[in-house]
Amino acid sequence: MVERKNLLIFILTVGVFGILNTEMGFIGILPLLADQFHVSISQAGLLISLHFHQSIYV
Repeated sequence: MVERKNLLIFILTVGVFGILNTEMGFIGILPLLADQFHVSISQAGLLISLHFHQSIYV
């Protein structure tokens, strides 16, 4: 039973790490995306937020 609990905790940890990594990865390149598409950083951030919001509910 302890081994199963440890496996579930490991799976949860990997899942949370993956989700946070994909979301926070865009924050580092946000200024580059804004420059590339000739928009402000706040507009690029809003677009990324909308993308993640949409991907959660699909």
